[in-house]
Amino acid sequence: MKNTFLRTTQVVYALLFCGLFVPVFLSAQIVAAPTDKQVEALDAFMAPYRQKVVKILEADKTGQYQTYLADLAALGQATDAAKEEKLAAALTRNHYAFIKKAYTQAVINHEEMKKGVAKILGNDKFTLDEFGGISGTSFQPLAPLPLKFDAELTAPYEASQADENVTVVGVACKAEVSTTTTKLTSAALYDGGCRSKGSLGDKFDLPTGTFQKITVSAQVDFEYFGRALSLGGYAKVNTKIGVRLIGPGLDKVVVLKERWAVSPVIWYTQYKESINNFMAQNTFTGTFNGGNTYTAQAYSESFAVAISPLTSSSRAECEIYAIDFIKVSAKE
Repeated sequence: MKNTFLRTTQVVYALLFCGLFVPVFLSAQIVAAPTDKQVEALDAFMAPYRQKVVKILEADKTGQYQTYLADLAALGQATDAAKEEKLAAALTRNHYAFIKKAYTQAVINHEEMKKGVAKILGNDKFTLDEFGGISGTSFQPLAPLPLKFDAELTAPYEASQADENVTVVGVACKAEVSTTTTKLTSAALYDGGCRSKGSLGDKFDLPTGTFQKITVSAQVDFEYFGRALSLGGYAKVNTKIGVRLIGPGLDKVVVLKERWAVSPVIWYTQYKESINNFMAQNTFTGTFNGGNTYTAQAYSESFAVAISPLTSSSRAECEIYAIDFIKVSAKE
């Protein structure tokens, strides 16, 4: 066993649960990404707006609209980051003014659009971009750290898990987990969906006793990327960062930061971010009996889905490139 807990006065580091008791967990205050049903409703709501823009574009006699569609499809199919960046820059350089002009001519009422989106999502915690792309980000505010941690887990980590789940055809899923990093890619083209998950941490022994609160804190350095593009359908991307606790009869993931985007009326929606020293922390409450072995992990996830008869694709990436430490604490 790599890590064994040492008992202190009232605080002990650990993770925990006793077989006969089902604990109550504090849930993170995250504004989650839209559900599949909500995204379908968003697509139906956006359809009239899309039709207005497409009607204007289809009247183009220069051939640029067809070139735009081809270039948009090439961007959607790109898998190499450098090539993708080059294609996105070319798309903006060659077609942005053309698409913006058509979108302006369609006279889209964004205030009306915002109200409709808020009604479908049940909240106004989102951003609407210039072409009707919808995105959001949220994170769990960090609660006060325990004054003392009972155990600190450091790399290389021995407890890892990688999962790839293809929901429909036309996708590419990849989950790579080493002893120090996790790297996830989920990509969907036309009609497909994919979810990749990665967990990395270590096991430890919970000492004898009964505990009421368990805090798991993981400081991570990570970056994520998401892009959703569509014409005549919809696409969604989603990335998550959190912590995971595993033990006898227990496997709980709590998401502490989430980023998502849904494709616009036309064009594409994209997000990209790199964060160092992010503290993913959650306190689990209940009655936890010691004497068992548990696992504390940093958790990451990427999801992509695309549904369209024409051009549609999505790609989400999430990489934890360093886990500075994972600390655990149990309070009697």
